Amino acid sequence: MTGYTVLAVGAPALLAERVLVSQSTRLVGFAWCIYECFRYAQLIRKRARLGLALPSLAHRFRLWGVACSAQFTGALIMLLSTVVPIPLSANYLIQSPLAAAAVICIGLAFFPPANYIRWISADDSRPA
Repeated sequence: MTGYTVLAVGAPALLAERVLVSQSTRLVGFAWCIYECFRYAQLIRKRARLGLALPSLAHRFRLWGVACSAQFTGALIMLLSTVVPIPLSANYLIQSPLAAAAVICIGLAFFPPANYIRWISADDSRPA
């Protein structure tokens, strides 16, 4: 679990405060990213209605927003696990699908396969 600090039972309170602060700042960054991605996807959809942008671009912003949402949820779970003890196996069962969802969304946004491009392009032909 790169980038995360797991507190041991009886860890000093100062360390707990530092972990809470670092996890909280991570949450703020992800929340901002989520807001900006979905807001910009809406702006691009409006531009697409006027013919100034491709609807597939709005779709890519939504994919990025979903990836950020998965990362936000993972960081929130890590923050909660510093306060409420969560078994490591349960943590992995929750974190793994979130990480997989984030990777798939980022992959589709930046490296879409041909079938996916055709599917999105067919969606582009509809009015936005």
